[in-house]
Amino acid sequence: MSNASDYFVSGGFNCAETVFRVLVDNGIVDAPREHVRALTGLGGGLQRNLVCGAVLGAATALSWTYGRTDMSGSRDPAKEVVQLFLDRFKEEFGELNCRDLREKHLGTDDMDAPERRAQCLEF
Repeated sequence: MSNASDYFVSGGFNCAETVFRVLVDNGIVDAPREHVRALTGLGGGLQRNLVCGAVLGAATALSWTYGRTDMSGSRDPAKEVVQLFLDRFKEEFGELNCRDLREKHLGTDDMDAPERRAQCLEF
């Protein structure tokens, strides 16, 4: 079983890549491992300190699992499960944005703060 520190701390994946890859590697999400490349540009809050990359990775995994494959399919299952996840994440951590999470939990919005990776593992 892989865990987030395998990829995020020592492996060099960003937060979005890490969450998705761990879910795939551990059999939680049935997706090709190569799909992680779709998340490469999403780390660091979309490279703009916006929505947390870990949140994006999880939402992508949920959408992959519950999403539709053609236009006639319903969006509702994916929308509902992603909304539930977002609500629970915000309830637990207080924020959804990368910068806001760092400020709240680290007291700094510095992406290079040494303790950032350890804190992000909690998300």
